[in-house]
Amino acid sequence: MHERMARLEELLLREIAEFVAKSRGGGIPGIITFTRVILDKDLQAARVFYSVLGSSLAQEEMEHALMGMRRAMVAHLRKRLHLKRIPSILFRFDASPAHAAGVETIFEKIRTEEKPHDQPDGEPGTAA
Repeated sequence: MHERMARLEELLLREIAEFVAKSRGGGIPGIITFTRVILDKDLQAARVFYSVLGSSLAQEEMEHALMGMRRAMVAHLRKRLHLKRIPSILFRFDASPAHAAGVETIFEKIRTEEKPHDQPDGEPGTAA
C-alpha cells in the first residue's frame, strides 16, 4: 500500500504542476514550485505543498489564485486520472526552500568572514 501511495502522490504532484503551468494566463502571479503531495491514508484529501519566489504579498496572491482554481483542477484530475475518487485538494505553503536559502546565505557569510583579508586567494601561508 505504501508504494501505491507514493506513486499516487507523485502522479498528483505532476498533474497539478502541469495544470497550473497550462493555466499561467489565468491570474497566477510569480513563480511557483510544487514541492510535494501528502495523501491521507484513506485517500480522501491531498495536501499539496508549494513555494513561491517573491515577497509575502506574492505568496498571498498565489494562495488566492490556487484556491480559485481548485474546482477546475479537480475536474482536470477527474478527466486525466482513472481513480474511483479524486481526493480533495488542500494547498499548504512550504517555507522550507526559503528557509534553506536563508541558511545558505548564513553559511556564505561565515565563509567570507573566515577568509583572512591579508592573504591572497591561494594556499594559506604561501606567497603569491
